Amino acid sequence: MNDTRIRGVADSELFDYGADVSRLVVRAWRMLADGNPIDAGRVQDLIEDLAIAPETAQEFLQSVTERDGDGDIVGVLGLSLNDHAHGFIVNGVSFSTWCAVDTLFLPAMLGQSADVKSVSPLSKKSIRLTVGPQGVQALEPASTVVSLPVVRSGEVDTGSPEGIWRTFCHRIFFFATREEAEQWADEKIDVGAAVRKALAWWRGQTKRSWQRLNSLCRYGVKSRLACRFLRKLLTHRECACVLRTPPYRSHPGQNAP
Repeated sequence: MNDTRIRGVADSELFDYGADVSRLVVRAWRMLADGNPIDAGRVQDLIEDLAIAPETAQEFLQSVTERDGDGDIVGVLGLSLNDHAHGFIVNGVSFSTWCAVDTLFLPAMLGQSADVKSVSPLSKKSIRLTVGPQGVQALEPASTVVSLPVVRSGEVDTGSPEGIWRTFCHRIFFFATREEAEQWADEKIDVGAAVRKALAWWRGQTKRSWQRLNSLCRYGVKSRLACRFLRKLLTHRECACVLRTPPYRSHPGQNAP
């Protein structure tokens, strides 16, 4: 499913999948969180339990899931049993996430705390977080920031995990300091002083921007708590660094800088 109507994070429906598909995503995340691949039988049971049109559900899952050699699901829209750049440990089970920001909202979706390990792509400094359903509980170093792309219409390819990695996740990293993030941006793209302008612009757009992402948490447990957390997440001074970056064309499976 390749939806070319997807628009930017700031003013779009990038994460708005609607009620049925949002419930499917949340349930699939929680199934995968037990640490085992999701086989075809469990997928079918899930679709029937949610009373979603099988063709619609299967088409969507095909576009946002990683599969193993048996065709079982090993990754769902950010949460993965495969090896990606951002380590994510839940109840002693090791996962990874496609994007740095996935580590910040998945605990709210799963209703569980997670220990996160990542590395700054510039300084190679270790980044460690503990994130619970209510937000970040521990952060080292305390000056850590996360980059987020301000994407526009047609810039995000949601037709496959590879497309999401290449056009969205490959621009989202943790950095040990805001200065380091700005240096990385200056080296990668022609932004310079525009970074500060983008940050100021983002603060004014945050509420409207993340109302779209609320469509995912709206259908899960503790929805009000999760939605409040998501809306406030990027206004937190330790987690707010927005960089306007172009799509990268190299394969980002390992999130190389």
